[in-house]
Amino acid sequence: MDEGSAKRPLSRVGLAKRFIQVVWPLMRPYVPCYDPFERRRVRRAARTLVTLRRWPGDEATSRDAAQLALLHLLELQHRVRVSSVLRQYEAAALLARTAIDTCIVGIWCLVEPGAVQRLNADAARSLTNLLVPFAKSMLLPADAIRIAVAQIGEPKGLRSPQQQLDEIQKANGPPGARILYELWYRPLSAFFAHGTGGALLRHMGVNDEITDHAHFAWARRSPAHLADVCVGFLSAVFAGPDHPNYALFSKYIDVHDGRSARLIGGIAVSHAVRTVRPKLSTVAHAFDALVELINTSQCGEWKALPEDEKVQRAARVLTTWFSVIHVHTQDAIRAFAGHLVAELASDTDGALQ
Repeated sequence: MDEGSAKRPLSRVGLAKRFIQVVWPLMRPYVPCYDPFERRRVRRAARTLVTLRRWPGDEATSRDAAQLALLHLLELQHRVRVSSVLRQYEAAALLARTAIDTCIVGIWCLVEPGAVQRLNADAARSLTNLLVPFAKSMLLPADAIRIAVAQIGEPKGLRSPQQQLDEIQKANGPPGARILYELWYRPLSAFFAHGTGGALLRHMGVNDEITDHAHFAWARRSPAHLADVCVGFLSAVFAGPDHPNYALFSKYIDVHDGRSARLIGGIAVSHAVRTVRPKLSTVAHAFDALVELINTSQCGEWKALPEDEKVQRAARVLTTWFSVIHVHTQDAIRAFAGHLVAELASDTDGALQ
């Protein structure tokens, strides 16, 4: 841009449009999205990938095991949606976590030649754990337990999802499996599956008041969308790029991935809805302050200011914004101010317009 050309001052309407562009991806998971016909089409296409009619026994391959994982995942997808319809959101979140686990196992089966043997070993371990209490009570001889378990395999636990992901990565498997684990599986474990501090803190309400029921720290529609993502993802990996329905699965992943809220975003929105009651005049004042800052940053005087002075001015504006959501941590505000100043400096083409 030429030095002599001046940028058009940003209006409140222009800032509102820009704000919507930035906020819409964050708010999209909270907007209803119903696609029963497309979901039915994807489920039918995924079901055609499961060609097993009877388990082959010792002749079973890793791909056969992946078919079982896909079949189980389709069942979990249905159960998640039923739980959501019945407003059993806690159950839906736990089922969505199980769907991620099953999706990872299915992909691991596709890249691990000895998956069947290792799954049999895990089943033997589970059977051993199930029968141990009977052996201790002398209702079932220990030798009988060992003989029964030996029919399945040598008891050995299946590796953790993290270790399975390492094997998938070594086999040049799809990187999306690790994204599912990092973005959703681990947070869901911390806030829903385990009795961790994060899960217990969900019983704290406004002004640290204790509530009988834990707040649902996620978007209520996200468990169903996340299960949809898992079905599309495992189906796409199983089918391969040359399959006629590969594009259908890929598009399905993209649609529902955008509708699945990140858990940290769900916590923030849940907190804001429960605690923040901003006045319209306060929001309007915050908009005016931000418009003025952006327009000032387009003047030559702004470039001559010391960096610290720019950060201080931006911090004063952000203090107004953060006060809308009742946040007054100056260190955090100053950190955001530094980021805002950097963004304004990089906006040489008027992107904020």
